[in-house]
Amino acid sequence: TSDPALAAAIADVRSDTTETTWVCFNYEGKTKLKISATGTGSVEELKGSFKEDEAAYGFLRFVSGDRESKRIKFCFVVWAGPNLGGMAKSKLTVHKPAVIQFIGQFHNEFFADCYDDFTEDIVKTKILASSGANYDLGSNAVGYETNAKGIQASAKQNYLTKEKEGNIGPVKYVEGALPSSTPCDLSGRPMVAPPTEALKNTDLKGNLADRSAPAAAAEPAAE
Repeated sequence: TSDPALAAAIADVRSDTTETTWVCFNYEGKTKLKISATGTGSVEELKGSFKEDEAAYGFLRFVSGDRESKRIKFCFVVWAGPNLGGMAKSKLTVHKPAVIQFIGQFHNEFFADCYDDFTEDIVKTKILASSGANYDLGSNAVGYETNAKGIQASAKQNYLTKEKEGNIGPVKYVEGALPSSTPCDLSGRPMVAPPTEALKNTDLKGNLADRSAPAAAAEPAAE
């Protein structure tokens, strides 16, 4: 069982409109889960809510990437304090599937039985490894400066250079009235007749007679 407020706290962490970024919940009795703390910080703040002699779970909203490519990742944390007894640790293993089903989808799972097992660097490294792409090239570590305009200008200059190397002349637009033209079908034959008449003269199977040959004389009628 769990505290009814726990579902609301998890939804609060998932929400894009609130400042809550994590929730920690532990046991009240042997089976009931309750909220022990919530916060608006990141990994270190959540870790600070874990106690050395308790079993607990954490749900964290983590922002990875940089200013040009931010990605929200949700992390599920199983905490078994270093002073936790063996029976209490086994309880975590038994209860974890039900807790995961209650929390819902998340991107990464972490297990920690000491504070060094759950750090900002560990979380970030695991998230980047599971994402399949690393868009943060270290700019956040030394102060961020965007170069979007420079990249755009360089791409434009490269395009203009390649365009000059080609043999295609500049585009010329017709400013006056279009010259008169005769509609043609796909084979290039003029189509000035109505569509129904044009269909009669469309040979898709090669069955039409050669129109250039003289027509055969009609046979006289029998008397």
